[in-house]
Amino acid sequence: MSKPRNYQTEAIIIKKIKLGEADRILTLYTSHLGKIQAVAKGIRRPRSKLAGHLELLTHSQVSLARGRNLDTIIGSQTINSFLPLKSNLELTSYALYAIELVDQFTADHIENYPLFQLLLDTMHRLCEGGDNELVLRYFELQLLNQVGYRPQLHQCVSCR
Repeated sequence: MSKPRNYQTEAIIIKKIKLGEADRILTLYTSHLGKIQAVAKGIRRPRSKLAGHLELLTHSQVSLARGRNLDTIIGSQTINSFLPLKSNLELTSYALYAIELVDQFTADHIENYPLFQLLLDTMHRLCEGGDNELVLRYFELQLLNQVGYRPQLHQCVSCR
């Protein structure tokens, strides 16, 4: 049985690359598909209806159409735009650091729902304020755990 041509998924936009005059290739970290890349056609045009829903650090419900090489984004609805992250330079840098780690530590098309939830929770915690350094250290340790590089912190590795 073949996969349906169109599908929807929850995603956080973690990277964008210009493609041609009006398009972008977006890297999305999704809840059930892992990290995927998709083309957003016409998103750089001033009257684009998708542009506001597909900004970096935005949590959206994305509709995609399967393509030969890359899927194409055909619709999007913002779930949370994380405005506090985008209006404060320090918070923006923390959030960009977190999504860069996710991008570098994950391979394409490998589902990891706990990691998606960790990234989402981290972005919410950064918006709430508090000890952002502690939030990031927690994120780093949990990310390492989720991708299989958990450090041994409870006993000496040499003494075992």
